[in-house]
Amino acid sequence: MSGYPTLFNSRLHTKEDLIEALDAVSEQLAQGSLSAKPLILVSAGGFPALMHLGTREGTRSIDYALANDATQDDVAQLNEAIGQVAAAYHWQDTFMDDKLQSFVPYPSHSWIQAAKRQNMVLYESAHLRIYAAPLEWSIASKLQRMSTSNPAVELVSRRRSSGSSMGAEGTREHDLTDITAMLHAHLAQRNWIGRMKGLTRDEIRGWSKEGSPIFEKTLDEVKDQYDATYGAMPFQ
Repeated sequence: MSGYPTLFNSRLHTKEDLIEALDAVSEQLAQGSLSAKPLILVSAGGFPALMHLGTREGTRSIDYALANDATQDDVAQLNEAIGQVAAAYHWQDTFMDDKLQSFVPYPSHSWIQAAKRQNMVLYESAHLRIYAAPLEWSIASKLQRMSTSNPAVELVSRRRSSGSSMGAEGTREHDLTDITAMLHAHLAQRNWIGRMKGLTRDEIRGWSKEGSPIFEKTLDEVKDQYDATYGAMPFQ
């Protein structure tokens, strides 16, 4: 991959780009001395949508949180590896961004373990493994963002990204598509483990660990989109 300059991380990385970059990060980690192998990350947002859900053509960054057992030395080695790969590809080093760490619900250990149990592996090598964040948490987080989003701000974002063939990330349209796909995956898991009780709006609201609201009109929008996509009602 020849790489390309990314001013303010405005370009979107494809699945192939990121697999190659993660392979390079893993190779850099192999030269160090991690306390545990592989190093465990949990990712939410565009990266799971790209790698697992298939609802994106690209993403600006891999937003991640480190597992609790990572040491400060592990963090330093990861940051150095990311920086070296970013420099080699002429990318910003925010193509892997640990900002998700600030949003991990308490207790973080339970959240990490839930991601591991879900076992939705987005990338894996001998030195690095990335899990998708728990679906219930991810769905609730996006529902909250949809409920409190500002349409005027999103319009500006879409105009700024109009030159990109892959569009803007983080828009209401993307969130709605992602929620629908995640809800479908969740319901498939739910049926597989034999939970026949129907999903309710109150249960979905209970997935949220934050105080932000999830409005009825947002749930109605998701329900309609799910019906249009899959021909079924996802919740009561």
